[in-house]
Amino acid sequence: MHNPNYPDTTSPIVLKVYFDGANQFAFRFKAPSTSTLQIYDGDGTLTAVAGQDATLVTHNTSYPTGKTRTFYFYVEGDYVDLTVINIQSQAFVSGDLTRWYEIPNLTGILTALTGMYGSIDGYGVLASLAQLSLGGSTGSIIGNIEILVNCSLLASIYLPSLDIHGDASTLYPLPLTQLQVQECTDVTFDSEVSFLVTNRFYTYDCGWTSTMVDNALISLAAGGTTGEEIYIAGNNAARTSASNAALLALQLAGNNITVNETLGENLIVNSDFALWTADNPDGFGHSVEDANNYVTENLGGCRFVSNGSACNIYQNPLTSGKYYRVNLDFIAYVSGILRLTTTENLSTGVGAKSVLYLATGAYITPQVLVTSAPIDLTIDNLIVQEVL
Repeated sequence: MHNPNYPDTTSPIVLKVYFDGANQFAFRFKAPSTSTLQIYDGDGTLTAVAGQDATLVTHNTSYPTGKTRTFYFYVEGDYVDLTVINIQSQAFVSGDLTRWYEIPNLTGILTALTGMYGSIDGYGVLASLAQLSLGGSTGSIIGNIEILVNCSLLASIYLPSLDIHGDASTLYPLPLTQLQVQECTDVTFDSEVSFLVTNRFYTYDCGWTSTMVDNALISLAAGGTTGEEIYIAGNNAARTSASNAALLALQLAGNNITVNETLGENLIVNSDFALWTADNPDGFGHSVEDANNYVTENLGGCRFVSNGSACNIYQNPLTSGKYYRVNLDFIAYVSGILRLTTTENLSTGVGAKSVLYLATGAYITPQVLVTSAPIDLTIDNLIVQEVL
């Protein structure tokens, strides 16, 4: 049935504003200074607003306060010249964004945390699109994510909690800084590719299989991803040994990785450092000690003190060539660095640490980095489990 209050316009930008009597709607945009928008607030107010090139322009409504009403807001004039539409974080606004592909010069579409709805299936024609932020909409936003590979400049994709679908691995040619499709249960990662994301890769709670999780980790490692937030946990399945080498490479490249794993039992005896004899932890071997280089009980954990000589503890429950998850807590820190290998520092401060470790022999040996002297730090809860 035709809504008599719906505006008589061919513009693709028609928004329904649920005005609560207090919070005005802000329509933010970019457009060339040679272009003028005709903005209809829906209360009889028409405003001509010129673009300001790269400057974000804000048009605020001025609805009469004190009364709850619904208005249809729409944009005519030179709307095809728009380069950015930004209405995000305004939950009282809704509308169909399906036809926004008719605005050919868009570089940014930002409607996150609104009530927008519609399909992104036509967005592949937006050759200049660099930022697409639609996530958290209370409306139903649908479409195939694979179409976005045609937007060759697209760097930022923020589409969590939407009804989109498709294989995210097909987006590997894009110059991505972030891909966020968490909680999109119909988005998959079906292939091993060279996939580079330079900031954030969030795909948790997508219901991925172990193969998809492995594919993603292997692809990110192949792409040379460094210093990134990688979060593929939630209700996704556990990764398998197929991604061991990739995960280790990502870890060594400085990425912060959260992923589900299947682990064996803890292999460390006295891992909570509860038992001591002659001020050395039971079950552990240790390096030669002197007055300046030693381990000692402290705060219920194991304290390492060194002025630049070797200082370590060790056990030998490992099998060379296998991968292990190592967790430990730094419970006190003054100075220095602790390592498991010669290439990766575990900590320079208080807090929990978790790393993947490739055994090159039977021993697991927390050891100080002698060149970081003076060294004074304390660890607790050293847990080592085989990755199954």
